[in-house]
Amino acid sequence: MAPADISNAPARAHANHGISRRRVLHGAAWIAPAITVATAIPAAASSPETSAPQRSVDVQGNWLVFNGVELSNVNSGVGRAQYVFGMGFRVWNDQAAFNGSGVQAWQVSTAQEFQTWPITYKLEIRNAAGTVVHTTSETRDLATPNGDGGWNSGHVDLNLGASGTYTMKVSISSSKIALVNGKTFMALPWSQEVTKSIT
Repeated sequence: MAPADISNAPARAHANHGISRRRVLHGAAWIAPAITVATAIPAAASSPETSAPQRSVDVQGNWLVFNGVELSNVNSGVGRAQYVFGMGFRVWNDQAAFNGSGVQAWQVSTAQEFQTWPITYKLEIRNAAGTVVHTTSETRDLATPNGDGGWNSGHVDLNLGASGTYTMKVSISSSKIALVNGKTFMALPWSQEVTKSIT
């Protein structure tokens, strides 16, 4: 076997390990895409759709109302009770809310946006120790022609399990924001509670 030619070995070693313009450009071609990919990832993670701007509300009024909240005894056993409540939306209930807005209650009462109004109620009954023994909630889409409408729960029978003093709290709220004549309107939440001795 012929001996290996090593006469040009130092020159080849120098050529392989030395720095040339071709080697710098070749390396940059590999580095540049890596930089582009690295900067593209955070941009995709911070999408503008995840932080949509919130619009401020021009008019907020006490338009959610109660039409009676009652808790009473039912003479059919120990701890038996009955509740009934009514709730509604009445734009005429707080006409002062429109002061300074350039809009009057009568102007929005006939607008399409004020002909229906969703209201969510949450009813909670607690015993004397503060423990919740009954809860229920629902969203009702109320018909509110001329900015005025209501709904009644009817009489609902309950078995609270024991006699004692009970407090019933009903909270009403709405997430609706109505837009009329370039102004936004929102009803403020409201709550009412009553305490009753159940035998």
